[in-house]
Amino acid sequence: MSYTTNRQPQGIVIDETNFLREGMIAEIVAINDYSTFIKLTNNKEVKDIFYHIMEEEKEHVE
Repeated sequence: MSYTTNRQPQGIVIDETNFLREGMIAEIVAINDYSTFIKLTNNKEVKDIFYHIMEEEKEHVE
């Protein structure tokens, strides 16, 4: 498994350490994406939803 975005080139998961690293990268990319979505909308309800989801993603990183 590998997480690929235009900002994160595809890596090759060889061992558990790389597997965990790829998972963490996926969570951080998601947090950054939700942060961007929050900045791009003026709709308070949408901001609140994205903020809630972003906070859940942050828990995954902890």
